[in-house]
Amino acid sequence: MEAPQRKSMLNFVEGNRVSDICRLVYCAKMKSQFSENVLKSLNTSTKEYNISSDFITGLLLVYPNCMVHLIEAPEEEIFQLCRHLFITCSHLIGQTKCFPIQVEVVGRFFDKWYARKASQSQVNWAEVPEGEKGRVCLEDHFENASKIYETTLINLYKFYKELRLLSNKNHTMMVEQLEALNEDGHPLLPDGATMDFILNSSWGQSLEEITNRFLYPVSIDPNTAWPFPKVTVPRINFHKIDEIKDSSDKNGANS
Repeated sequence: MEAPQRKSMLNFVEGNRVSDICRLVYCAKMKSQFSENVLKSLNTSTKEYNISSDFITGLLLVYPNCMVHLIEAPEEEIFQLCRHLFITCSHLIGQTKCFPIQVEVVGRFFDKWYARKASQSQVNWAEVPEGEKGRVCLEDHFENASKIYETTLINLYKFYKELRLLSNKNHTMMVEQLEALNEDGHPLLPDGATMDFILNSSWGQSLEEITNRFLYPVSIDPNTAWPFPKVTVPRINFHKIDEIKDSSDKNGANS
């Protein structure tokens, strides 16, 4: 009688995973002042990588001075794409900052990878209530960075989901909405002040840091590591984000 196959803890973890799909959102300054060139180069480079992979979906939005990029794929594919972009587009991509990666997501926002130009709103101080100005001009400390990161990511996810729901109803209208971003922007997209805060903040990690950490891991013995590394990554409560998405689903179903 053949002995039953023993399952390791890895088998258990893999068997209970919800999904292999992860989401990574990062923003970056641009070295080139010509957003059309940046868009074309990153579009070509990503599609070049995706020819052999075809796992990558998401949305790249290129502003006049910076960009916001959502990548949806298995974790390995995400960081291999990032490495590919560093090699092929390093002359275009400047300083970067990443939002914490979300793992084991259920479903994707996009059916393929899209890239578009977008206009970016700037803060009109005359229209900002006095009590809200402190929110716009935040001091660079950890709690403020965490709040800005979470608020920005929640709004981005709402925006991505809005596009997905529109695509489910009428894909042509979703594409038209993407095209309109270049002229009209969108209220859920981060404004110039928010992007400046995130990119210039002392908190958070660069895309290069987390990519190298994933692709070239360094083993550290926790018993001998001293001092303990300082926490620099703003907190993101993905459960809170998922609850907001679930709530909007219910509201949409009831309307």
